[in-house]
Amino acid sequence: MRVVLDTNVVMSGIFWSGPTEKILKLWSQGKFKLVLSLSVFDEYKEIVQRLSKKYELKSADSILHDIFIGSDLVEPGEELVPDCEDIDDIMFLELAVAGKADYLVSGDKHLLKVEKYRGGKVIKPSDFLALF
Repeated sequence: MRVVLDTNVVMSGIFWSGPTEKILKLWSQGKFKLVLSLSVFDEYKEIVQRLSKKYELKSADSILHDIFIGSDLVEPGEELVPDCEDIDDIMFLELAVAGKADYLVSGDKHLLKVEKYRGGKVIKPSDFLALF
């Protein structure tokens, strides 16, 4: 199963316990393949740097390193994606389509409104966990 995780899912999984932490654990156990682009990874890094100053989690950079080397790196092209109200979220849809992801896991209301894209679905973290 190929999966895109939006930034809020990854950050919540790194900095707090709960469903998103379980998702990262499932990924680290090889239960699904994470699909990543350089632009999405850059956003992950930017937010980790900001949150690390506030929450002082020393392992955050190590986790990001593991995500980078353990993911399938895809660079989206001119893929047709569904409309999304928030233009900042389009990169996740482009990645999901280009990376042939089965799921885009997100808690973002704009992405969740999209529901489906070519080849997959946008689902909440709790719904993703229910697949296991």
